[in-house]
Amino acid sequence: MALIIATTKIQAQIINNNAFLKGNYVEVGMAPCGSFGSSVNAPAGYHPRGVGSQLGFVANVAKNNWATFVGDYFLPGTPEEGWGITVNGRDFNNSLICTPRPLFPNDSSIQGNIIAYKSTAAEVSATWLGGAAGLSITSRTYIPINSLYFITEVTIQNTSSTAINNIFYMRNVDPDHGLATPGGGNTYSTNNTIVFQTPNACNQALVSAVTTAGNHYLGLGSIDSRARVTMGGFLIEVLKRFGVVLQAAQMILKGCMRQGQGQRIGQFRYLLMLVHWHLIKVQNWLMPIYWTPPS
Repeated sequence: MALIIATTKIQAQIINNNAFLKGNYVEVGMAPCGSFGSSVNAPAGYHPRGVGSQLGFVANVAKNNWATFVGDYFLPGTPEEGWGITVNGRDFNNSLICTPRPLFPNDSSIQGNIIAYKSTAAEVSATWLGGAAGLSITSRTYIPINSLYFITEVTIQNTSSTAINNIFYMRNVDPDHGLATPGGGNTYSTNNTIVFQTPNACNQALVSAVTTAGNHYLGLGSIDSRARVTMGGFLIEVLKRFGVVLQAAQMILKGCMRQGQGQRIGQFRYLLMLVHWHLIKVQNWLMPIYWTPPS
């Protein structure tokens, strides 16, 4: 069987404070609050499938010039993808394409904007900048142009005049790619697995969701000793779980910051097919390697 590898025009653009990133095999829409899932229609040339022409993220896993593709990964149902922080017990969340979370009326949103996009021969990227509770938060999402994954790097800086303790960061998603993808089972259900959990020698935290038919894969993870992953639940609130959630997938990193201190707190990777986690090299594996954490 011939494998057709297409060379497409690499794009990154901002429309009404939404960012659209287009690699050769992955397309991502970012909402104005830094969560994924655009609040406006994707431009021509993208492959939205889920809620009208809005775009969460999709992948041409077969690398066949988008004749077939997986996704949208979460837009077919309630668009639960987002991130949040907790600072000294106060929760802040941006999710659901920047809409209020009715189950958590005491949560506050994190104000900010998409401030930049960039397209190079190696990658396309968009950067969100905002803040809450004395913290400045920078989130840069990028797609290596020939990858089947994308990465979000998060940097937090204490801009207040005092030390801030008990800082948590989380990212979560409710995977619904079995509903939107032809042959994916036509269901919201996925088979979810904690693949890696810290502590371990390589500091890997990874949770996966595989469709009930077609073996379409989604992973959310990080390589960081502070990260924890979990699964299950919905509309996750930051302090009620650990770290990268997958449905939900979530990761939480905990730390403290002195006045004026800043640090990149971690990288969060969405994997759109199974990859070799040590090398981030795409493999021709159809099913995840299941791993059970020690009791």
